[in-house]
Amino acid sequence: MTGLGLGADAVAAILLTHGHSDHTAGIARFPQAQIMALGTEVPLVEGREGSLGPVTRLFPVSPTGVNVTSVLRDGDVVTLGGTQIRVYAVPGHTVGSAAYLAEGVLFVGDSADVTTNGSLQGAPWMFSDSQTENRASLVRLEQRLRADRVNVTAIVPSHSGYTTGLAPLTEFARANE
Repeated sequence: MTGLGLGADAVAAILLTHGHSDHTAGIARFPQAQIMALGTEVPLVEGREGSLGPVTRLFPVSPTGVNVTSVLRDGDVVTLGGTQIRVYAVPGHTVGSAAYLAEGVLFVGDSADVTTNGSLQGAPWMFSDSQTENRASLVRLEQRLRADRVNVTAIVPSHSGYTTGLAPLTEFARANE
């Protein structure tokens, strides 16, 4: 951000896809930012509850120092800086995993990854609470987006490349229905 001439106060809001520490550890660097997460994820984000994945359940439960200032619900629409962002609950990676749609870009956090051939796969099993619920959530998400005729131009996971259009999610949903 310093390359853009912006300081930490330029970040007005942080929308968390889930509460794993690799997604929350840097929050303290933005003390003026509003912290947003699904209500079901707040205990994990704030360190009052742990995660249930095969590896993540081994991590100690302790306060993170993060305070969620805006509790979101599935279907909410948040407007930040003139941009409308739709909130989708996609439990499975964690109990309160969320996806966010902004200007046609679907941010899915760790709920999905893009493979080297551009297809989508579900969340990594070793860090996820429930692969079954994760797959079902992605299927429901695709159904909702298709039913609402949402124009998805890109799907962006946290730890892999992005893919274009809704087709990769539709292919994933058909394979997992």
